[in-house]
Amino acid sequence: DLKHSRDKIWKQNNKEDYKKYKKNWQNNNKERIKEYNLKKEKSHEITNDEYSLLYNYCRGECMYCGLSERDSYNIYGQKLHRDHAINNGSNTLDNCVLACKRCNSDKNTKDWNVWYNSNNPVYSEERYNLISDWLEQFS
Repeated sequence: DLKHSRDKIWKQNNKEDYKKYKKNWQNNNKERIKEYNLKKEKSHEITNDEYSLLYNYCRGECMYCGLSERDSYNIYGQKLHRDHAINNGSNTLDNCVLACKRCNSDKNTKDWNVWYNSNNPVYSEERYNLISDWLEQFS
């Protein structure tokens, strides 16, 4: 993506300014860093077969906005994320949905059914039902 390329070039050409910027950002965003580090510790414990089941269920698309994994990779340079539907829920398949980088970041630490509602610009009733049906099969 163009912005990413420009940022990378700027960082390479302005190493000292970037160090100052980064240090300043870190000092002003201690809570965000703490939240990020806690989130990094959360990792799904699902088998490859379970992941295939999930992937096939949602047709390889973000369960929130419908972005395909191919488009996710082209736009964000990343595959779809294994997102915790309920933030403090289990790390197993019963709490796992696929999300693109944007949806995963926007949802952040909110539970899926709080964040994903009719006020959300990517909301669709069809995808809401898709997620709900997926999670309900484990209850």
